[in-house]
Parts: sequence; C-alpha cells; structure tokens
Amino acid sequence: MSGSPIAAPSWHFRRMRPDEPFEGDVEPFAFDYSIDAFVREVVQNSTDQRVDASRPVRVEFRFFEQDLKTLLKQEFIGWKTIEAHFKHLAQGQGHNTAHFRNLLSRVGATDNGPRTTVISLVVSDSNTAGLDGPLLGIKGNFCNLLRNKLVTKEPGDRKGGGGTFGIGKSVWWASSETRQVWFSTAYREGAEIRRRMMGRTYLADHYDKGSPPKPWSGDAYFGIESIFDGESVTMPLEGDAVLQFTNGTPLERVASQTGTTGYIPLFEDPSAESRPSIEELAAKTIESIGRNFWPMISLQGLEAVVVTRDLRGRESTTTVPLPRWSEPFLRALQAPSADVITEVAGVGSAPIVIQVPSRRDGEHGASATNADLCVAKLSDSESPMVEAAGLLNKVAYIRGPQMVIKYEQAIGQKGSVPHHVGVVRLGLYSSEKSPIQEQFIADSEPPSHNNIASSRKLRDNYEVGYRKAIDSLYGQVRNLGRKLLGRADDGSDKPPKKLDEMLAGRPPKPGKEKDGDDRDSPSGPWSSSNISLTWEGETAKVEVELRRGRLAGDRAISIAIGIVAVGENGTEPLNHLPYEIEKPPMVNATRNKDGKGWIVDLPASTQKTRLVIRADVSNFDAKLRSRIRATLDLRATSSVLTDDAQDRSL
Repeated sequence: MSGSPIAAPSWHFRRMRPDEPFEGDVEPFAFDYSIDAFVREVVQNSTDQRVDASRPVRVEFRFFEQDLKTLLKQEFIGWKTIEAHFKHLAQGQGHNTAHFRNLLSRVGATDNGPRTTVISLVVSDSNTAGLDGPLLGIKGNFCNLLRNKLVTKEPGDRKGGGGTFGIGKSVWWASSETRQVWFSTAYREGAEIRRRMMGRTYLADHYDKGSPPKPWSGDAYFGIESIFDGESVTMPLEGDAVLQFTNGTPLERVASQTGTTGYIPLFEDPSAESRPSIEELAAKTIESIGRNFWPMISLQGLEAVVVTRDLRGRESTTTVPLPRWSEPFLRALQAPSADVITEVAGVGSAPIVIQVPSRRDGEHGASATNADLCVAKLSDSESPMVEAAGLLNKVAYIRGPQMVIKYEQAIGQKGSVPHHVGVVRLGLYSSEKSPIQEQFIADSEPPSHNNIASSRKLRDNYEVGYRKAIDSLYGQVRNLGRKLLGRADDGSDKPPKKLDEMLAGRPPKPGKEKDGDDRDSPSGPWSSSNISLTWEGETAKVEVELRRGRLAGDRAISIAIGIVAVGENGTEPLNHLPYEIEKPPMVNATRNKDGKGWIVDLPASTQKTRLVIRADVSNFDAKLRSRIRATLDLRATSSVLTDDAQDRSL
C-alpha cells in the first residue's frame, strides 16, 4: 500500500453522502460500563497480547490531575476543530445531546471562572505485541482497535483469549467525556521495532448548521490525511515522527519496549453518580484488578501498577498485590480429589463433565470434556476476611485467560453449609486443558465476559444440547459442592412444574422491603398474615408471619409459600432453583410438587409462627430476576380451610 501525505497531523472528520444512514452514539449504551468493566477489558486485552510467556505482562494505570483550560490548549487535543462538532451534537436530537451541552457548559465556565481540575488517564502495557497489522482492512490489532466496529479475531486465533465480540474496546471511548482516545504503539516487524500513533472519536453522526445543513460522520481520526486509491483517508503517524510528536506528552513510551499506550484526556467513570476523586479512582482500580485477575497475579503472569499525580505534582505508586482474601481460593486450586472434606479448613476437588455438542461448522463432533470443581473450607480466621470482601460461600468461574468470569453463591447460603470458597476451572484453565471446552465457554459469555449462559453465539455455532450443557454445569457445581461439604442433596431441588400465583410489577430493590398489608380475616383460619420479599445479594428472601384465627380451631393446617416468575405469556421454569427454609422445630416442611416452593404443615398447638424461605437466583439474568414475586397460598389444604381464606401474592 502506498500513500502520499498532504497535511500535518490533526483531526479529520468526514462528510457523509446524503444517502448514508445515520449512526447514533450507541457505544455508551451497548455495554455495562463502569470502572470495573474498564479495568477488566483493558487488562484482558493486554494479557491476550503477551509476547514472552516467561515474563509478566506489565500494565500501568496512571491517573493525573490537570487544569482543564491548560489541557484544552494542548495542540494535539485539537479543541477548536472538535468543539465545533460538539456544538452541533449539543443542538441535535441524539440521546447524548445533554452530555455535550453539559461538557460545553463546563468548558465555558473556565473562561472567567475558577480553575477546573479534571482527571486524565494513561494506560500503558509492555511485553505485549502492540498494534501491528495492516492500516486498512479487517485484520490485525491496529484495525481491530482503531478502525473497525464489532470485528474480532479469527476463531482460530481466539482460543485462550478473552475477547470474542469486538465490542469491549468501546470502554475506552465510553470512559472519555470527549469521546476522544489516542493510542501510541510499538510493535516488532522482523528484527525492527516500528511505531504508530493515531487518535479516534466515537461520536454520533450529526448535521452542521450550514444552509443547507451538511451531514458529518462521528467517526473522526487524528493523524495524517493521505490519498489512497484516489480517496482521502486518515493514516497514523509512523516511525521517528511518532517519537518526535509524543516526546513530553502522555503518549511517550520507552523506546525499546513493544506495547501500547492509550490516553483519555478527560476520564470519567460512567457508572458514578458524582465525579470521584483521583484517590477513589485509584482505589477502585486496585480493587478491580485484584478481584478479577488474582489467578494471573498469583502465577506472576501480570504486574499491575496504579499511579496517581495531583496538580501539585505529588505522586503515589502502588504495585497491585495479591489480595489476602485470595489465599483460600489459591488453597482450593491445590485440592486433591475427594468425596467429602473432613478436615477443618480442608480442601477437596471433583471432576465436572461438560457435554459439548457438535459445532455446526463441523470443526468438532459432540465431546465429553472435563472441568474441575475445587472447594476450600474456611478457617475461623479466614471467614471474616472473605466475608468482608463479599465472597463468603462464593465460587469463582475461570477459564484460559485467567480472569475471573464471575463469582456466584453456587453451592449454598450462609448457615446452610460450612463457610467455604470454590473455583470452577474451565477450558484451558482446567486440568484437562480442553480447547473445545474453552471455545464453548467463551461463546457462552456476553460481551462483558461476566457470565456463562445460553447465548445466541451458542445457538448459531452448536447443535442442540448447548443449553443442557450449561444447566448441567451449574447443577454439578451445586450437587458436587454440597457433597464435598458433607451436605449431599436428597434430590428435592427439582424445578417447579407449575406456578399458579402471578402478580405483575418489579421486585423491591436490594435492601428495600415491600410488605403485604396485615388484614383481619375473622372467618378464616388466620386472624392476620403478613408476607414480604427482600433481596440479600443474589438471594430472594420471603418472610411470612401468621397468627391463628378463631375458626381454625385445634386442627392442623397447611400453607404453601414460594416464589414465582411472571411474564406476559405465563411463567418460565426456574431451573436448578435452590430453596432453603427456616422454621420452628415442630413445623414440618416439604417441597411442593405443585411448584409453589414449600408446603408447610402447622400442628394444632401452633398459634403463631414465622417462616423464612430463601431462593438462590444467582443463575438467572437480570430480566428474569425482575419478574420474581413472593407467593403465599393459605388454601393448600382445602378440606381444612374455609372458602374465604386468604390467597395473596406480593
């Protein structure tokens, strides 16, 4: 490819043809953006590009305060050019109109007002490949990051890596108030180290205020305008020009190291209600790295550093340590095969079989692959430390990239099983190191790589059986985990077949209680009843309080309590739903075959009682959880109760 430079490096926006469809600024709304999502995506992308397996990948997050007015005067920011487009966006019709109005107002306030401090971020990695590959097209790291949308690596190159969608890179631009990001990179081509530098925006397409108005693409590039095949294209700075341009800027790199440096001039945490301080951002970053990448840190595969520098030039540097709470997880990884863990603070493991169905492209047939469940009981000194980290009785799911996919209370709740932690080793992280299972699990993950569930990718790429394989994974984790902890299941955790009681609306927010109103029913068996649904993390908690009415006499009475999932077309099966119940010793409780959770038999001597059931719904997505309701049926035994007995749902 050959091109002839015709201009100095600057921002280049492209006018659109009249018949081109407009694209909105969708990136900030197509992903679960937060500082945690940013850290997961950035570190995962760096570690995917490791070049020397004998050395750790080094990733440095450098937060630094800047004066906004001084920042915008920097030549390569190109504020005068890009401000005009921000004004068009602020006066447009897009869903980000308010964002750009607020940004321009904030900038305008600096002209005559007090100094405004902003936080910028530079992320730099080394022992990584850098942004190599062609400058145009669909292949190579350069185009995957800076040119293309929703384009990822070839399937053969993806096994063992974290990314599968090509969406996650948008966290860079979603975390930039101006939607501008610059990248400086060094990569090896043969024996030589070559360099590139380029910037890019992700903005909505927009009209200017001309007469007539002209449409502009929101995809702009900072670089050299060149002519290629008779058309104007923007190319990166290359070679020594990169060293000259980046010298003394946040994009400057150590000349002898391959890798990539990304610069966000106005960094923001999209999930934060107010602007966090530089110390808060650093603390969240350190916590996120430890929580998501402790497996890699423990194997010395990752060296993560977080640096802060305030306006006075005071600097603080922290090398992210292995979290103390990870010690029992690491202990679990060393567990031998066992039937039951008998020792205090003992460990044990059990094999999990995942039946991966055939791929539709013929790459492989149906395969029985093995994963590992590793469990550690906690000592008295470990339990408070792990609970403070929010990981008591949690299981970490991990595959080849050594990033935790998710934590889940998969085996049992506090009080129902001994205190423990666990690890499910999947794919290339398992003892079998199965590439077939690795790809299957990767295809089950959403773009944020924080869940394992039936997905469209599985449907498109695999024959029938993928849903059963995922359900079986969770079922085996629960059953084998309980067996290891000495709480073998009795087979009573079958999903409900029929859910009768439905009530539309959303569940209460975590920590909030929505009570049923106490109602007198003098003609029924109870003088009053009360039902409430609260949330304890990923657990739905239903509490019922009952007082016997005068017409109940001295007979035994049965009730049914449980939860239901409601929807426009009825109910969905709640697969592998673990129910647990708290009750007085004299009260008998059995799982209800009609699908209402529990049938509770109250003896004649019971005048009042309080019952609590907990249902672990951590395997469900947010949409299904939003339709969960508590149900109380006082007509469980119609021969005992009168016709006008209460039947209420919450």
